[in-house]
Amino acid sequence: MTRAAISFDVAPDVRLIADAFGDPDAPAVLLLHGGGQTRHAWHATAADLADAGWRVIAVDLRGHGQSTYPRPPAYALEDFAADARALIAAIAEEPIVIGASLGGIAGLLALTEPSAAPASGLVLVDVAHRFQPRGGGRIVSFMGEHPDGFATLTEAADAIDAYLPHRARPHDTHGLRHNLRRTEQGRWIWHWDPEILTQTRPLIQDQAELSARLTTAATRLRQPCLLVRGAESDVLSADTAREFIQIAPTATLTEVPHAGHMVAGDNNDAFTAAIRAWLDTSAARTSPTRARPTKTVMDRTRVEAFLRSRGAVRLVHPGGSLYEHLCRVSMLLSDWGANETIQMVGLCHACYGTDGFDHVMVDRADRQVLVELIGPTAESLVYLYCSCDRAVAYPLLADNRPAAFRDRFTERLHIPSEQEIRDFIEVTAANELDALAHNHALLAEHGADLFRLFTGAREHLSDSAWRACVDLLGTKGDHVVEVES
Repeated sequence: MTRAAISFDVAPDVRLIADAFGDPDAPAVLLLHGGGQTRHAWHATAADLADAGWRVIAVDLRGHGQSTYPRPPAYALEDFAADARALIAAIAEEPIVIGASLGGIAGLLALTEPSAAPASGLVLVDVAHRFQPRGGGRIVSFMGEHPDGFATLTEAADAIDAYLPHRARPHDTHGLRHNLRRTEQGRWIWHWDPEILTQTRPLIQDQAELSARLTTAATRLRQPCLLVRGAESDVLSADTAREFIQIAPTATLTEVPHAGHMVAGDNNDAFTAAIRAWLDTSAARTSPTRARPTKTVMDRTRVEAFLRSRGAVRLVHPGGSLYEHLCRVSMLLSDWGANETIQMVGLCHACYGTDGFDHVMVDRADRQVLVELIGPTAESLVYLYCSCDRAVAYPLLADNRPAAFRDRFTERLHIPSEQEIRDFIEVTAANELDALAHNHALLAEHGADLFRLFTGAREHLSDSAWRACVDLLGTKGDHVVEVES
């Protein structure tokens, strides 16, 4: 594993210092630390990911470590987000962004607010759209203490012990030199600009505006996203974490045991294992192991067994059981030339219940179960399909207008990407055609309306899917072809 010191000029007179680990030609992971930390907080995780085949770049944020302390001070969230965009642009590919606390906020805003930066995925470490005031206040209080620094590293270690009583005290205080710098007077002070606290304290004390902004950002996420919560965190509550994965359409949740807000420092082995597991299953497009199809994503037999275990064989559906219907839909998508991800979506498209068949096989609070089974891309499309309020989306699609989707679970509106709409329409066609082909009454009742839907959405359908629509539903919106017994 190689390690090199590099730098990025992200703004006029602002240079960020970074460490790069691993093969320079490997897929990239960008690490953004939390407020009051430095790039060295990631060292163990960065080395592990580099050994696994990633190029890892750990950066000192502005005002931290060896990076520039801008004057006049410029530490608004917009500044940190702009730096994240500049870093992503400099990397010249779509990296995975992993951000803790302040770094996570910067990453989330960089990926979702104009001009949104391209990234392959986002990991948020103990930060979401809201935080616990008491936990946030405790951080601010600690950062504001000891403005004159410490006489010795041991004295600094005592202060950290009091702040993090659950963490074992290191035998050697040498590592604290990464978080402290020595003044000309010989005292050790924190290795970050105190002006950061001056500019960010109001956001902590009154989080309403920030929460609204982060909530909007979460709903705009399109990349695979993992939210990592420290199981003992006093900053991100379990309820808020679960709420985040409901409003962020691509997010999944994992908890690291025996860890508070500073997850990587409290339980680095478990944290890094969780990151690596998610990267292997959720970043298939960029993962160094992408050439090896993983069982998590590709094992159809395992998925079919899961559906049977959730009762799909016992649920009546046109053409037999729900299980038989799901298998036929997946095979129909295969016949139309859909890739394996979309075939998996067809197989699992009813897992959370749909607007037309509301039996739930997987609780939405357990989305990670499906992520681990079929991968995050397929799972996010399953959620899109199940959550779609058809009364809102179908008329827009039929009229070939921009489709605002209403999430019938959360009642939130969002506009899917062009590719998501194509995938949604393709799965919709396979689902509806199979159901109608096996139930003449449904065909007579809904065939004309569905043909109008697919006619309006024709540009989103594959040629094979469109031919199948015409074959079953007819050539005009007011005509339905009779299906012989």
